[in-house]
Amino acid sequence: MVVLTGISVYVNVAAIISVLVAVPLFIGARRRGFFDKNSLLGLILLGVALILHGGFQMLLRSSPHAMFSGYVLGSAGGDESSESSLWIYDLGFPPADIPLYQAPYRNLHLSTSRGNRVPASFWNADSSEYAKCEYRVWDMQITRIDAIPVPNAGLPGSASWLWKSDAEGRIWPFLESLLGSLVTCRCAWLLGKRHPLRQLASAYTVRRVPNQWAVRIYFAAVSLILVWIIFVRLSDRYFQHRAQVLLEDIQPLELRKSNLQDADQIRKDYGKHVEADAVCSSAHCDFTVTLNHWSPL
Repeated sequence: MVVLTGISVYVNVAAIISVLVAVPLFIGARRRGFFDKNSLLGLILLGVALILHGGFQMLLRSSPHAMFSGYVLGSAGGDESSESSLWIYDLGFPPADIPLYQAPYRNLHLSTSRGNRVPASFWNADSSEYAKCEYRVWDMQITRIDAIPVPNAGLPGSASWLWKSDAEGRIWPFLESLLGSLVTCRCAWLLGKRHPLRQLASAYTVRRVPNQWAVRIYFAAVSLILVWIIFVRLSDRYFQHRAQVLLEDIQPLELRKSNLQDADQIRKDYGKHVEADAVCSSAHCDFTVTLNHWSPL
């Protein structure tokens, strides 16, 4: 069976892009002539966004369920995070003394909300609770957890608990995708008609197709993306060149043969990139050269 873990990110990105492309098409729209070709194109794109988001959510929530029981021995996220990735190992009950690589495991995902958190004890990776997890097969999302304390854990006040996901309903994703389908089909039908609108008043100026403001915005966005790509490529090449030059300066240094003047020349050439814990002397000199890249970009 195909696991759809991670695909929802791309679906959401496609839906967001559809919305961003659609919004500029409504610039300059007026109430009397709202449903012109520009607005119809924008509504079609909004409908596509609703279909992508709602339809994919409904598909995931229709996924068959499976069960896996074990101990949470690793996680990315945690109690305060709304999205977490869990590594659950089946070591038996009580925990058996076997290597982790020999135990079956599942990498499952957990989505919580502020009003529907799992108990904090669930995140203690000390085999204190045995968790029975029900999850969706297509995206490995946990929908139910039955946890019982391990008898030999010896934790005071520990008790069994049950957690259920509040994101299992299908009615809202269905309504979202249905609305998107109706809007898309209706607007596509109106757009395909020779005269999609009733005769407008002569005082109303019909907007050109495509919307000129939308064209300018699209052109500016594409230009910024291209400039950013060129900047990243050039900065990568420049950083690679600096690293190669540094390597060429370091390679001539030979262990127990080079003197302080040889190393000190590198320290002077890369002054602002050098970090040292102590003052260099002829007997001992340690320093680090760090070339920084524009990582956020």
